[in-house]
Amino acid sequence: MKTILRKFSQLRSLATVSSLAVAVLTHGGANDCLFGKDGQICRGQPVEGTFITKMDIIHIFKGSVCRAMKDKPKLFILQACRGEEENPVGEGETGASSGAAGLSNERPPHNFRQDAGPENVAPTSSIQTRSRSPLVGRTGAVADTSDMCFVHSSSYGYKAYRTRNLGSPFIAIFTEKVRQLARYEEFKEIIRKVQKHFNKGPLSNNKMTLPDFSVQLVNQWFLNPPRWANTL
Repeated sequence: MKTILRKFSQLRSLATVSSLAVAVLTHGGANDCLFGKDGQICRGQPVEGTFITKMDIIHIFKGSVCRAMKDKPKLFILQACRGEEENPVGEGETGASSGAAGLSNERPPHNFRQDAGPENVAPTSSIQTRSRSPLVGRTGAVADTSDMCFVHSSSYGYKAYRTRNLGSPFIAIFTEKVRQLARYEEFKEIIRKVQKHFNKGPLSNNKMTLPDFSVQLVNQWFLNPPRWANTL
């Protein structure tokens, strides 16, 4: 995964675009680890070299490395678990009608899957011991990491969900809101409306989930310029 992202960040064709979007739908874990098909866990910890982190993505696409996208908006959509925490709706809690954040034709709750760590468990291997913080915006590096926007399917430390027949409710609602609002709303406002949608009530598996986003955008970002407004 890291190799593919590095190659993508160095494409000459990026010099001709005004923004980019990268979507990663995979298994994940604590500290914003993202596992590829070779992902492994040993003794409860991700194995070095079998995962990437949010910080890895930042380093790959920061202005001094991905020069073609310097000062241009860069969107990263991440559908993956970010830990083991869950937010079940207890008995007697209503707040909103059940399934308000879900999709009307989802299957019963037991068909929900969690995008937690990989199925590969290594019996023995070196355990990752990175000390690099996954947080954005280190002192002295703000300009180099500007104009990045990360949108997560769940809050930090919490599980993400998907269904067998319809996939990720987060991706479905995110794309729906973008289609509806891109010609009118600034991007951060679209994300807030995605969050508001999921805050109305639980998924059909009776679990609450709240998408998260971190923004390093210096300017307002509109996905659909006015001249294209009538083409959708």
